[in-house]
Amino acid sequence: MMKPSGASKDALKKAKALEERFVSGCVENGVMNHIAQKLYDDIMKFAAYGFNKSHAVAYALDSYYCAWLMTYYEEEWLCAYLESMEANPEKRGKAFSEVKALGYEIVPIDINHAESNWTILDGKKFMPSFFSCKGIGSAAIDEIVENRPFTSVRQMLWNEDGSWKPSKFNKRAVENLIRIRAFDSIDEVGPNRTFESYRHMHDSIVPNWNSLRKSPKRNRFEGQENLSMAIEQNLGLEEWSRQEIIENEMNLLGSVNADTFVPARLQDLFEEEGWHPIDEYKQPWVYWFIVLQVQPKKTKNNRFYLRAKVMGLSGKQEWMNIWSWNGKDLLPNYSICVAQVSANSFGKSTSMKKLEVYV
Repeated sequence: MMKPSGASKDALKKAKALEERFVSGCVENGVMNHIAQKLYDDIMKFAAYGFNKSHAVAYALDSYYCAWLMTYYEEEWLCAYLESMEANPEKRGKAFSEVKALGYEIVPIDINHAESNWTILDGKKFMPSFFSCKGIGSAAIDEIVENRPFTSVRQMLWNEDGSWKPSKFNKRAVENLIRIRAFDSIDEVGPNRTFESYRHMHDSIVPNWNSLRKSPKRNRFEGQENLSMAIEQNLGLEEWSRQEIIENEMNLLGSVNADTFVPARLQDLFEEEGWHPIDEYKQPWVYWFIVLQVQPKKTKNNRFYLRAKVMGLSGKQEWMNIWSWNGKDLLPNYSICVAQVSANSFGKSTSMKKLEVYV
């Protein structure tokens, strides 16, 4: 056990002397000893988090402003709130849940609607900014906004005379927006469309970027012809797997849209049952999470358990112990689970007996 230093001893002596002086003074003025002692303890507890009147007034004014804005400019206030939580993964998931509880929807980034800030859309919807995605700089954003709306990939990449259009909207920005599937409004991805899937779109455009930019005098439309050839050559490609889609969003956005991996029927079920994502853990209860990785383990008594890396909506990853494992059946990576979860100083834990795999 560490012995207190000289300075610590002096502080303890002064604190003890102050306590004795306070209590004895109260007793001399007719206060019972145990009441005086409790009063002193209460004062010391308050001193750990107490502030003066001017500080309290400042907080009160801020609270009033926030309440007024929330009352009269709800959408604008919530949009600003989401923007302020963008860089904080731990608070972002909580902010998303609060906004959704008010009847709003957070929709994925789209090439024709996103801006340099979070955007308010019709129908109580919010869209993250382009800056939420890695690799999209301010110059690229300015060029996108200036040239849209885009009605097709060809109109986005080439002028009417066949010359290459984008200059700041570069290969990396295009690739990252394809990976987070940000072109739904163009309506060129899907069965019987220009691109069968986003993977088909990616493999037709990104690896052939330099050949698509070609527009020699002898054939101004050579780049577009090269795209048509690439589209034809890549027909039949399967869409990215669920795991790849989640990894794309995690790597580029730092979080995952619930619609990416939680079917609407499950979202409705979780909401109806009051089951929150694991990153909103407050107390022992039922939570849902996605399993990213599992490691078979044994206790000192040779009992099997799983060490699982899990995450909720915000993208925050953490380890969870899953007890009562049979030593054989592993939880599939990227499966959606619901379990009764508790926590202590060693972290979160549950039991296979209290866990159900939904997807």
